[in-house]
Amino acid sequence: MHGMRVVRQIKIAFPESEIHWVIKKDLEPILKSVDWIDKHFIFERGRGIYIYLKLISEIRKFEYDYCLDLQGLMRSALITKFSNSKVKLGRSDGREFSTLFYNTVGLSHKNLQIHAIDRLTAFLPVYGIELQKPSGTCD
Repeated sequence: MHGMRVVRQIKIAFPESEIHWVIKKDLEPILKSVDWIDKHFIFERGRGIYIYLKLISEIRKFEYDYCLDLQGLMRSALITKFSNSKVKLGRSDGREFSTLFYNTVGLSHKNLQIHAIDRLTAFLPVYGIELQKPSGTCD
C-alpha cells in the first residue's frame, strides 16, 4: 500500500480535495483506519466481467480532475481509462500493456532497481508537490 503515502501527500497539499480509492475486497478495513479517503469502491477479483463493468459504471458516476493508476496493471488501467477524469495518469513501468491507456509518469525502464515508493512518488510533481522526507534521513 505504498500508494497510500503518495495520496496522503496529495491530501496534505490540497486538504479540500476529495479522494476516492478502489481497493480489493477484504482489504477495505485498511481504508477505515485513515480519515482522508472520502469514498472507496470495492474491486472483487475473480467475480467476472459483469461485476468489473458494474464497478466501472459506479466510478463513472463521478467527475474527477485526476485519476491515478498506482498499480500499473491492465485492470487498473482500464478503470483509469474509463473514469470521468480530466487527467489520467499511470506508472510508466506498468505491465500488461496498461501504459496504452493513460499518460505515464516516472521512469519507464522496467529493469531498473527502483524502490516502489520512489516509483510512486513520481506522481507528486504533477501536483507541484515535493516529497517531504522524514527528518534525520540520508539522501
